Amino acid sequence: MTDETATDRRQWSEAGALYYDDRNPWTGEENRREEIVRAAETLTWHELSPGLEGPMSPMLTLRAVVEAMGPGAWDFTSRVAWSGEPIEFPDGPETATYSLVGVECKSKTGTTRFVFLDTGLSAVPMFFEEV
Repeated sequence: MTDETATDRRQWSEAGALYYDDRNPWTGEENRREEIVRAAETLTWHELSPGLEGPMSPMLTLRAVVEAMGPGAWDFTSRVAWSGEPIEFPDGPETATYSLVGVECKSKTGTTRFVFLDTGLSAVPMFFEEV
């Protein structure tokens, strides 16, 4: 049996590769996975309950993310997260500041945490991991 680390359980989304991959084709930046993981570790997790309140932008993004996961996704969602450390990305001649949001879902086989980059216009999947 081998020692399983968080890295072994983490699966990176190809959809987010332009933000974290080894050589970003838009900016030429090096791998940013460690920076994204550090920011994800600063997320504040909240139990999903009726009347849960939070900042409007992350709450709207989280609602859209869970609804996009398909019918019944709310039944499996146990916690959501927002805040955390902002992440800056070049956006043309300017720099855009994004944040991460998270969704934690429980199933018969365990708990999976999904982390998304909230760009303000979309939620880009970064990675998911078993917790």
